[in-house]
Amino acid sequence: MKYLLIFASVFLFLQCEDMMESKSSHPKPGPIASAFAKNEFSFRLTQPDSVMELDKDLKEISGLAWHDAAQMLLANNDEKGKIFFLAPENGEIKKELDFDNKGDYEGIEQVGDAIYLIESKGDLFEIKMMEDDELLVQEYETPLKKDYDVEGLTFLPEKQMLLLVCKGQKIADDKKFIYGFDLQKKAMLPKPILTIEKSLIEKFLEQNSPLSRSQQELFTQDFSPSGMAIHPQTKEWYMLSSVGKMLFVFAPDGQIRHIEYLDKSLFPQPEGICFHPSGKQLFIATEGKKGKGALLKFSSFVDGNQ
Repeated sequence: MKYLLIFASVFLFLQCEDMMESKSSHPKPGPIASAFAKNEFSFRLTQPDSVMELDKDLKEISGLAWHDAAQMLLANNDEKGKIFFLAPENGEIKKELDFDNKGDYEGIEQVGDAIYLIESKGDLFEIKMMEDDELLVQEYETPLKKDYDVEGLTFLPEKQMLLLVCKGQKIADDKKFIYGFDLQKKAMLPKPILTIEKSLIEKFLEQNSPLSRSQQELFTQDFSPSGMAIHPQTKEWYMLSSVGKMLFVFAPDGQIRHIEYLDKSLFPQPEGICFHPSGKQLFIATEGKKGKGALLKFSSFVDGNQ
């Protein structure tokens, strides 16, 4: 009888846990809140054109960018000081560049004749390829140390600066910061370019989402930037959150325009994001948790981006 009572108690406890999890679980993949006019968000993130399995060296792919001159994608993993050139049609590695030793490299970007990589502790690397195939590497220390946990890197052409996306929790629990690195002065700007407060997400969801309050709270709690890219035509800021599997779209003034919940089966750990210069294709890279990393391609269906 004693064992039967113990079994019954455990069974009821597990049932309660399942019920609590189902009540607080995320909704189905797809748009969860949008300020766009109908059909204006131009990518169906549940329907990729292709899902490309990546080489084992990119199982932990972290950054993604477009290289204009090579007409290829740039990628890095988060453990090796190595740059990979990928064919955009199949994700095949076409070229590799070794620039540093082991580290925690998160974002990558190309500007002019230079490739930039950022470490999570805030150090920025500038790599230039010389005529003799040697690499000219310059390292810049920034005030963004380990606690800031820099995760993303992208280029803002209007201001000729790199944007460094931080997910650090120790700085402020209710805020996320984006800092600017001036490429002319080769120096960080003293104040953030954009501060994203959780209250902004809460307000947007309240006004634009049919989700329950408990589901809305998940998106404010889970928001943790892991990658960012700027749409070349609309100038909107697309920001991934690997935690919670989300994509946020911000207007250039920092206002939220769209939030999308990503399919975990397609995006086990979304880390890298970039656009083709035409704006017609969006690429998202995801780490492989149980298998290999993957590169997903999406085509725009909005006339303005064709």
